[in-house]
Amino acid sequence: MGIFAILVILPTAFIGLYGAVQYPESSTADFLSAALLFDQANPVAALAVVGLFAACLSTTNAQIFALGTELRSLLSGSDKRNMRITQLAILVFSLIVLVFSTYMSDELVLLARVSFAGTSMIAPVVLGAVLFKNPPKSLLIVSAIALAYFVLSLLELVPAGFAGLPTDAAMYCILIPVTAILMIAHHFTQKNYP
Repeated sequence: MGIFAILVILPTAFIGLYGAVQYPESSTADFLSAALLFDQANPVAALAVVGLFAACLSTTNAQIFALGTELRSLLSGSDKRNMRITQLAILVFSLIVLVFSTYMSDELVLLARVSFAGTSMIAPVVLGAVLFKNPPKSLLIVSAIALAYFVLSLLELVPAGFAGLPTDAAMYCILIPVTAILMIAHHFTQKNYP
């Protein structure tokens, strides 16, 4: 599984290097549309479009599923009432996504990339839930701070990027060692004090 994930993600590094050489002055949207659509043979460009739509749909479906699951777990009352509230919330969310995608149709690649980067900010809490029966609450706090900072940087309320790196790359440089330290400490604490 890990090898497959690397094979899927690794080509993006080469696309980025290609853009840095061929389109150094272009905006991200212009570079991506040129690199993925216009500089490629027609079959490759068609596959790129299909892949982009698949990524966007996959992200949206996962978010709708998570919204429904989390909302139902918070509601109390009859199942029929809870289902109606959940359906209404999903409808509102879907309408917001529809309006957003209508106005931002030329930014589908950026939407997929930003969505992936934002979702990856909560990786520490997901890893903790997978690896530990009782994960440390500190992972939840770290993930919440990382996600909040990432969203605020998109809204330009806090500096976007630091140490010469984009925000998401800089956050990974912080999240990976902090998560490792917290997990190792929790492992030994949990082992010594069951």
